[in-house]
Amino acid sequence: MRKIYISILLPFCILQAAAHICVVFRCDDICLVRDSFQTSLLRTFREAEIPLSVAVVPCDNMGHIMASEDGFVDSLRDAIHQGRVEVALHGLTHTQIVPNGGEFGGLGYEEQYDRLSNVTQFLDSILETQVVPFRTPWNSY
Repeated sequence: MRKIYISILLPFCILQAAAHICVVFRCDDICLVRDSFQTSLLRTFREAEIPLSVAVVPCDNMGHIMASEDGFVDSLRDAIHQGRVEVALHGLTHTQIVPNGGEFGGLGYEEQYDRLSNVTQFLDSILETQVVPFRTPWNSY
């Protein structure tokens, strides 16, 4: 059985002097290939008409882009364009190079910038949107 990790953030929003609770659903570690969990996740949130934020890991452990031709990218792109899904970059490979340092630990600014720039440009083009948010892998920087 696959474990589902969805972080739920509960910021309080004040609208017109009345308190409202805003719930944000975010799912980390989404890959650009079809699998039953990711397909079910998009379908469930679409059917319930609930927006979802996904943090995408676009590369495998060797740094190769994992975008398949199986229709998942099309489904994700459609959800983004319909305003149902917000996409964030979640690193390149989500591997831990150094303990507690994530995949960017020990890398200089220029190297980090180059890696993030290149993969962000790729995501922008394949998803036909501007990917702005960045969610650090392993909660580290």
